[in-house]
Amino acid sequence: MPSTSKTPARASSSRLADGREAFNRGDFYLAHEHWEEAWRDARDPDRRLLQGLIQIAAGCHHLREGRRDPGARLISKGAAKLTNTTTPVATPELAALPVAAFLTRIANLLAAATLPDPCSLKL
Repeated sequence: MPSTSKTPARASSSRLADGREAFNRGDFYLAHEHWEEAWRDARDPDRRLLQGLIQIAAGCHHLREGRRDPGARLISKGAAKLTNTTTPVATPELAALPVAAFLTRIANLLAAATLPDPCSLKL
C-alpha cells in the first residue's frame, strides 16, 4: 500500500505547478485559487512565499478588471513578502522559482506611469 505521507506533497506540487501555469497564461484568478489551496497545507517560509504569490495574482486580477489602486497595493504587498522571505523555502518547486527576476519585473510594472496589462508579467 502506498505511503499517505507523500500525498499532500504531491498534491501541493501539482497545485503549485497549476498555479504557475495559470498565472503565466494570464488567468490570475485561477492562479490565486491553486496557490491558496497549496498555502493551506504549507508551513513557513513556504507559506509566506505562497501568500506573496497569492497577493500578486489577486493584484493582477484587480488590474485586469480596471481597479488600479487595489491592484497595485496587493502587488506591492505580495512583492514585499517575496522580498522578506529570507529563510530558504523547503518545497523544491518554490525554491526553483525565479523570484529575483520576477521581483524586477514587478518593480518595472509598478514604476510605469500607467500600469500596463499585467498579462505581460510571467513567473
